[in-house]
Amino acid sequence: SKKKAREQFVEAVPDSHKEFLESLNWVVDIKVDFEPGRLVCVHAGLLPDNAEDQISALKKRDLQAPILFENGLVYRFAAFCGRENVVSMPDELVGKSLLISGHHGFNMIGEERIIFDKSGGRPTAYKPLQALILPERKI
Repeated sequence: SKKKAREQFVEAVPDSHKEFLESLNWVVDIKVDFEPGRLVCVHAGLLPDNAEDQISALKKRDLQAPILFENGLVYRFAAFCGRENVVSMPDELVGKSLLISGHHGFNMIGEERIIFDKSGGRPTAYKPLQALILPERKI
């Protein structure tokens, strides 16, 4: 059964791994000393509306916050698994933040929105893992 498989999986994961995963931030939101002065990093991106509310819910790790649901689906979180709907820069953050994410399998370096993850989480010799140098915005 699915429940049994889940229980076996949870039991198989070492406690140190669980603690590490539980310690990870869902969003990084920090002040930086380069323009525009704020850096927001989230796995896939943010939905176009209510960006600050999304950031707040992600900081709280609030799985019940409807603002995070993709198309109202309680099991899909746009910030983690969104695609076209999270590529753009939310208007609310324009001029205030640099928004960075990966997840999409392509690179896009804009003035206030950066996506870099050519491998899409599946690195190969032709699509290696990537790093971003800031403030130069160099991959």
